[in-house]
Amino acid sequence: MSAVVKQTRDFSDPDYHAWNDGRSRNRMVYLNGEEINNVREAHVREGWLVKTAKDADGNLVLNEARDEFVVETLTGSVQVVLNGEVL
Repeated sequence: MSAVVKQTRDFSDPDYHAWNDGRSRNRMVYLNGEEINNVREAHVREGWLVKTAKDADGNLVLNEARDEFVVETLTGSVQVVLNGEVL
């Protein structure tokens, strides 16, 4: 049984980051100290991120209808860095 993760999506919250939140897309996102690519959104305080899934060959994965990318939610210690500054 997996734990339920609270996922607050509030663009006015400085701990919430999304690729379309109007802030720079030039961010690095880390989960438990490891850089994570293809992050769509993340919440530092709540400790979660959503990223586009990749297959074993490193290709982005489409759903069965082939109209959306498959995403994964990962949890842990989330850190967002922009221009060398931890946000």
